[in-house]
Amino acid sequence: MVASAEQFKRMFVIAPYREAGFWMFDDLEVGLLQELLVKGTDTVMSLLAQHLGGVHEMLVYFSDEPVDEGLHAWLVEPELGGANYDIPELGIRAWLCPALFMYFDKVPKQLWFTARRAPGGRKEIPSVLRKIRGHMPRHRERSALYAEAEKERLLRPTPRPSEESWPWPYEVSEESRSGFTW
Repeated sequence: MVASAEQFKRMFVIAPYREAGFWMFDDLEVGLLQELLVKGTDTVMSLLAQHLGGVHEMLVYFSDEPVDEGLHAWLVEPELGGANYDIPELGIRAWLCPALFMYFDKVPKQLWFTARRAPGGRKEIPSVLRKIRGHMPRHRERSALYAEAEKERLLRPTPRPSEESWPWPYEVSEESRSGFTW
């Protein structure tokens, strides 16, 4: 597998894929869809994909606790709601966007990550992720926290604006409405 059984329990996994020339990933368990990987992170994904034989989708395992294999990233500075990390093995600085907080409560000082081929290709990724994440207590815990917050948000009543407070930039007269056909 990726690491020892104990290390595996402390990891997260995402499945980046390349589409229309961009690297992105979906993680519906935490509310992310087509989350773009940019500002150096896309270059890291391209290098990992090249190392795996030119794949267009892969599994990326990551943790804020040391693991035996893979790459090591060091926090340089927070930026734009996310954080910049130096990856000495690749000589790259990569920015991780605010989606980082879907997995960690605070910006990790260090990250360890590794990549593997996605078995079965992109169509199989959701079922592969479910199976892998079933053995990852940390992932289940974060997903449960997100699900609870989302449930709370959805159950909260949404106030309806009154006609007086509706922000129309202009008035619509009866004459102008009569010209429309639906």
